[in-house]
Amino acid sequence: MPRLHFLFEFVWPGRVARCNCLCCTHEDSFVNAPAWRVWLVVALVCGWGILSIRFVQRQEWPMAGLCVLLLITNAVTLWRLTKHGK
Repeated sequence: MPRLHFLFEFVWPGRVARCNCLCCTHEDSFVNAPAWRVWLVVALVCGWGILSIRFVQRQEWPMAGLCVLLLITNAVTLWRLTKHGK
């Protein structure tokens, strides 16, 4: 069963929790992100935003919803990559 990494912030505020999972969503994987990864996620956010606008204009709601979901997911990833200012 995967651990819930965000709960570690409530238990140990300000500390980074280490785990043995394979999901790479915990804080350690985002602390020293290379610049190319940040730019890749920026491009993905822009691309999903453009696609979602296009699908809304064409009134294709399932694809628009999927694009918005992927836009939000990548925006959260971008926030996590850049929230430490590194």
